[in-house]
Amino acid sequence: MSRIESIHVGPYRLYVESHIPDRIQTHIPLLFIHGRHGSAVDWKGYLEFFSQRGWRCHALSLRGHYRSRPINIAEVHFADYVQDVKEIVDQVIRQPPIIIGFSMGGRIAQKYSESHQVRAMVLLNSTEPKGTMPELASPALLQKIPEVLVPNRYALLKAIGEHMDEQELDRIYRTLSKESGMVVREMMAGIEVDRERISCPVLVIDTDSPAKCKRLAEFYNAESIFLEGITHSGVIWGQRWQEIATEIHKWLLKTCTS
Repeated sequence: MSRIESIHVGPYRLYVESHIPDRIQTHIPLLFIHGRHGSAVDWKGYLEFFSQRGWRCHALSLRGHYRSRPINIAEVHFADYVQDVKEIVDQVIRQPPIIIGFSMGGRIAQKYSESHQVRAMVLLNSTEPKGTMPELASPALLQKIPEVLVPNRYALLKAIGEHMDEQELDRIYRTLSKESGMVVREMMAGIEVDRERISCPVLVIDTDSPAKCKRLAEFYNAESIFLEGITHSGVIWGQRWQEIATEIHKWLLKTCTS
């Protein structure tokens, strides 16, 4: 059994959901960072999975996202999201965590780990740093990105890529938030990460592209797992998410608790 706690932190009232097991097996905390449009509640299954196995788990909603304080999201920069992670680690976790980042959250995890101590990092369908991107977006393409990106129900269903109960799809869709076009443009233009400053072990899990998986793994000298037949967001909401959680757990036991 686990105790579920939720709090709001700092001037942006960042929402944090924590699952604290009754019997803690390891004192290394897990921090989950969501992807574009997402929030802390995306990680419900993972929080339950890992807390049931004795891990203290925390998931945050970045500024302007579901359950955090509403703001003008168009003004948000990528560095602001990195600062959000720092605030949660400093104010809530208060020790170097293991960070698990999905998609955009994986890029945030990389940038945070460049300047802060982290016990380990798991990149789940992560976007890439500038050093591994095969090509950068052109100025013309970047100009087409709107100031605010609005969630789209059809795009959500396509990203999950599976038949899903309409009520469950509605539940997920209601938790999605608008996203900063500025952040998307910054990522498409390339975010520099100094890999020499990241000393923690890294696991890359990817279902998007074997080539991307290989590039990230080589960049960080990391272990990697490529899984076929799972869509980008299927790793969070699809039927096979527990398969991925199990792979992460096996790696954490081998890497961080031995």
